[in-house]
Amino acid sequence: MNQLLRCMFVSVLLLLVSQRVAAAKEPRSSAEDLVHLSATPVFGSDATAGRGFVELVARVENPTAAKIDGVLRIVEESYGRDVEHVLSTARVSVAPGATVRIHLPVLTDTYGGSIAVEVLDGGDKLLAHTGISVLRGDDVLLVDLHEPSRLNQLRNWALPSARYGTRHTLSVGSASIDRATGDWILPHYEAGYAAAAVVLMGTDTLAHIGDTELRALVDWVAGGGTLALTVARPEDLGNPRLTRLVGGPVVRDDTVVGNVFGFPTLSRSDSMSYPYEDESDMVPPTGGGGKGSGARVRDTVYATRTDPSLLTGYRGGNLRPTDFGASATYGIGQVLFLAFDPTAKALVDDAWTQGRVVELVRRSNDRRRVAALQYGHVQRENYVNDDLRRSLDPNENFRPALAISAVLIVVYAIVVGPLLFGQARRRGKLFAPLVFAPAISAVAFFAIVLTGLAMRGWNGGSRRIALVEVGAGMRHGHVMTLRGFFTGGATAMAIAPEDRASTVDLGLNVKDAAPDARLAVGDMGMALVGVRSRPWSTLLVRDLGTTSDFGTVSMQFVGRDLVIRNETPYPLRDAVVHNPGSDELRYFETIPPGETRKASAGAYVGRPSSGSPGQPKALNLYELTGSLEQDQRKRMEERWKPWASIGDTDFWSPEVPVLIATMEGAPAPKEDTGLKVRSHATAIRVVGLGGNP
Repeated sequence: MNQLLRCMFVSVLLLLVSQRVAAAKEPRSSAEDLVHLSATPVFGSDATAGRGFVELVARVENPTAAKIDGVLRIVEESYGRDVEHVLSTARVSVAPGATVRIHLPVLTDTYGGSIAVEVLDGGDKLLAHTGISVLRGDDVLLVDLHEPSRLNQLRNWALPSARYGTRHTLSVGSASIDRATGDWILPHYEAGYAAAAVVLMGTDTLAHIGDTELRALVDWVAGGGTLALTVARPEDLGNPRLTRLVGGPVVRDDTVVGNVFGFPTLSRSDSMSYPYEDESDMVPPTGGGGKGSGARVRDTVYATRTDPSLLTGYRGGNLRPTDFGASATYGIGQVLFLAFDPTAKALVDDAWTQGRVVELVRRSNDRRRVAALQYGHVQRENYVNDDLRRSLDPNENFRPALAISAVLIVVYAIVVGPLLFGQARRRGKLFAPLVFAPAISAVAFFAIVLTGLAMRGWNGGSRRIALVEVGAGMRHGHVMTLRGFFTGGATAMAIAPEDRASTVDLGLNVKDAAPDARLAVGDMGMALVGVRSRPWSTLLVRDLGTTSDFGTVSMQFVGRDLVIRNETPYPLRDAVVHNPGSDELRYFETIPPGETRKASAGAYVGRPSSGSPGQPKALNLYELTGSLEQDQRKRMEERWKPWASIGDTDFWSPEVPVLIATMEGAPAPKEDTGLKVRSHATAIRVVGLGGNP
C-alpha cells in the first residue's frame, strides 16, 4: 500500500510539473495567434550592415478584435554570452485589424550574434517573437532602389581601394515596398545608411519619399554619402528637392557626356604591381588606374562599348562633368546624375556599364574616408581612447586632491609618529598616544574625505566636447558631441539626444558596465534609458547628429592660393589649413568673423604625415605643433588630442582643402541631464571647396 501511495504521489507531482512547464511556454507558442510580427534590416538580410548602426524595420499586425498596447523590443545575445541584452525599445499601439510599421536603429555586436524582435503587452507577456539575421563585415554596400533590382549580379565582386593593399567585397541591397501605398520603405534615421557607400535611385523616387525619409537621406549625403540618380521623367528635373541639392535648376545637355568615356585603360601588367593571390579575384577596371591600384582586370571588360546614343548629359546648378555623368557636391558627399541607367535592360548586362558601377562604388567608398564623423566606422566599444576619456572625465580635477591627500597623510604620520610618541616618551607617559591618536586619525580621515568631495564636486557635473564637420560654404553639417557625466552616487539616468535625429550610445561596454541601458525610441527621437551611473565614476555618451547653427566657412581657390573666409559669428582660434596643391599646413592664431585669409599668409608648420604610400594622412599632433609657440602648442594639443584617432579618417585629404579650428565663444548648455556643465568646447573641421572667397 505504501508503495502504491508513493507511485501515486510521484505521478501527481510529475503531472503538476508538466502542466507548469506547458503554462510557461504558452505565451510563446500562442504568440502567432495574438500578433503577426515580421522584421528585417531596412536594406534586407543579404545586405551588409557594416560595423556600426543598423536600422531594423518591424511590421506588427493585429488580427484580433481588441486593441494591443505594448512594447516592441530588440534583444541581442552575442557569441560567448548567455545573457540577453535589450538593445532598443519602442511603444507599440495597434488597433483591431490594423498594421503598424516601426523603425528601430540599433548598435549591435561588432562580431555578430543572435538578434530577436519581440512584442510584449503592458504586463510583459510575450505576444510575438521572431529572429533577425544581420550580416556584419567590411563589405561595401550599394543600395539599388529600382523595382526590380537588376544589379544583384554584381554582388561579391572584389572591390579594390585607393589605399595600399586593401580590398573589399561589393554588397548589393534594396529596400522593400509598402504594399498599401506603393512607397519605398526607407530609413527614418541617417544611421540606417551607415554601411552604404552609394544609393542608386530614380528621380521619381526622390520626388515622392516622405519628409522623414528625405531628411535621413540628405543628412547621409551631407556626411559623405553618394546619391546616384537616374532621371525617370523630364519633369523631375524641376523638382525643388533636386534643385536644393544641386544648387539650381537642371537641364538636359548631351554635349557634356564626353567624360564618361574618359576612363584610362588598364593593361594586365599595369595592374600586377600588387597582385591578388589567385585568378578568382579579377575585378572590372578601376578609374584610379596606374601602378599599385591592386586591380586585376578581366580581358572581357573592354570588349563591349556602350552605344553613345544611350548616354544622357545634364548641366545646371553646381553640376560639373565627371566620369559617370554630372556631379554636385553637397556637404562632404555628392549628388550624381548618371549619364547611363545601369538598371536599363539594354545596359544591365553590358560589361562597360558594370565596370563603371563598380568603379563608382569604389570611389564613393574611398570618398567617405574624408569624413571624420561616420556612423558606420566608429564602433560601440572601441572608439573611446585614453586621451578622449581624460578630456571628458569631470574627475580630472581630482588630481590636486590626490596631492593634498598625500600631504595630509605625511603630516598625520609625522604627528602621530615622531611627535606624539616622542613627547610621550620624554614625559614618561607611554600610553598617552592611545588617547590622542584615534582623535587625530579621525580628523585626518575626514580631512581627506572632505578634500576629495570638494575636488570631485558635491552635486556631480558634466564635461562636453563637440566636433562640427561641414562642407565649405555649407550650413548643413554634422556634429558629434561627446558627453561625460559624473555623479556622487548611484543614479538612474535617462539621457536625451541633442536633436531628434541624433543617435546616442554609450562609450563603454554596455553589457558589462550598464546591462540595463537601451535605446528608447519615441516621439522625441532616441534616448538612452535604464542607465545607472556608479558613485564617483564617469559615464561617457556619444551623440551624433546634424547642425545648421554655426554659419559657414568658405574656401575657394583664387589662382593657386586658397582663400578662407570666416562667415560664422565666432572667431576661429588656432586654425590650421591644408592646401592639397602645395601639401602644406598653415597656421593662423585667429580668423575673426567676417574676415578673409590667404592660406599662403599663414605660418608654415609642416606637411601632413602619412605612412606607406596609399595610407591615410593622419592627424599627427607632434608634427602639427612642433614649430608653434608653447602656448599655441598647448592649446592645439588640448583641443585636438581627443580627436586624433577617432574613426578611420583620411584627416588631411590629398584632393580637397581641409581647415580645423576652435570656435571661440560657441554656445554651450548650462545643464545636461540635470547636471551642471562644467566645461564645453567646440571645434570645427571644414572640408572641400565652396562659398564666396
